Amino acid sequence: GDNFLTLAIQFRLLHYVQHILRQDPEIIKIKKGQPLLEYAIAPQWKKLPRPISVEVIKIILEAGADPNKLYRGSSPWQKVLEHVYAFLPTSPTTPEDEKLINQWFNVFELLLQHGADPDACCIPGQNFKSNERLSLPAVDVVAATFSKVAILKGVELNRILTAKSRSKQKSWIQWQYLSWFTWT
Repeated sequence: GDNFLTLAIQFRLLHYVQHILRQDPEIIKIKKGQPLLEYAIAPQWKKLPRPISVEVIKIILEAGADPNKLYRGSSPWQKVLEHVYAFLPTSPTTPEDEKLINQWFNVFELLLQHGADPDACCIPGQNFKSNERLSLPAVDVVAATFSKVAILKGVELNRILTAKSRSKQKSWIQWQYLSWFTWT
């Protein structure tokens, strides 16, 4: 359940979160219910679009959080994909829009660096831009968002996604190859 740490994460109390997770990094693994990473990505106390703290997300990931950990049918990574697709400004007009785009780009990079599944899709749900059902792979989310508003950021994220996806496929093929020899 919820506790002071989850509130500290939502209110971006960076030093407190860092202190607690350094003191006891096992909290990440033993916490029941909603993952701590999800509190940083999708705070419960604000309406969307939500402010985020890249620093808090980084601390939680460095403490061992799994961006692919399922909770109620979706992962924190999938929630990021849905949020970015639904809410990232596609026509940035203010410095705040630019700041938001940079923050979410940094979150994408961090999650991918810490093992986010490059082949994951948005969680099934309502798209807030329209009434269509979401089921977009990460690469399509990048194409529909970052590639439109920040071309270089979109290119960089596509490069990372492609490299991670190829690496994942290579590992799977190697595992299949080894499994075949083990069983024959």
